Amino acid sequence: MKTIKVLLLLLLTLCFSNASHAFEDENYYPEVKQESPLIRHIIKSEEGVFLQIGDGWILTEGLQASAEGIFVIVNGEYMTVEAALENSECVRKTWVCKKCGFINYDGIAACALCGKPRYEK
Repeated sequence: MKTIKVLLLLLLTLCFSNASHAFEDENYYPEVKQESPLIRHIIKSEEGVFLQIGDGWILTEGLQASAEGIFVIVNGEYMTVEAALENSECVRKTWVCKKCGFINYDGIAACALCGKPRYEK
């Protein structure tokens, strides 16, 4: 699990360092950045890819970003993140970690951020 977190952190670091070049690139689309919802966390599990948007989580099969916006894969088809948030199949219940306050998606037994078991006192 620790290895996955390190790899994800490395991947995100590379993505963000490359994203800084987008501001100088003629293919940068600022209107997409302003309209797309903020994805706070991404967690890959056996069930799929969980995206934390605001205080909620959605379950997808994957995601794709393009000039038109951010799209997620649900039941083999692409849809906007906004549409996925309105799709009851995608939205997951949440629980708050008592140790660190991280908002986790229902279905995991321990906090994705600090590792504290959900039902441990």
